Amino acid sequence: MSIARMGLMLTLSALAPIAAADVFEYKFILTGCAEVPPIDTDATGTALVVIDTDTGEVTVEGEFSGLLGDVTAAHIHSPATKDETAGISFGLQVDGDTSGTISGTGIINDVILGHILDGLAYVNVHSTENASGEIRGQIMPFCPGDHNCDGVKNILDFVDFQSDWVDNDCSADANDDGNFDILDFVAFQGLFQQPCD
Repeated sequence: MSIARMGLMLTLSALAPIAAADVFEYKFILTGCAEVPPIDTDATGTALVVIDTDTGEVTVEGEFSGLLGDVTAAHIHSPATKDETAGISFGLQVDGDTSGTISGTGIINDVILGHILDGLAYVNVHSTENASGEIRGQIMPFCPGDHNCDGVKNILDFVDFQSDWVDNDCSADANDDGNFDILDFVAFQGLFQQPCD
């Protein structure tokens, strides 16, 4: 084999993609509106869930503020769609009172891993005022405008948004002003046009 050809093969092999572990990151928000049934609270939170499908390791980091009572617990629950509730699948540590942090690292089994990858898991933060949960967020890639949380932005999101708006569901108060009016549709259209994470 010529030196030139060997050099070309080495160059091509260096350019070949390197196999990486299957690591998934989910950034999302937690609100009282996402609770089932919805909770009337100004509390909010953000969370990052990182899953390594090779090892089953899950890592959760997040923060919250504005709870109506002191934080008592936080968990990953599954299996459940955004309109359902489920039992505890993985416990998290909490630090703080009405504001603070959530965190946790551990190994989950294949069943819970499947729930998370299928969008059938959520993080729930519990407080003294709302023992069953004050704020919640479905573990899915953050995608503004994906109103039905199916991972795809299409006309069905507008249909679902309109239905929730007619029912005065807090998830349809897109401009977060406490009113249900035409401005919510304008705000939702703006959300829909934003890129997903």
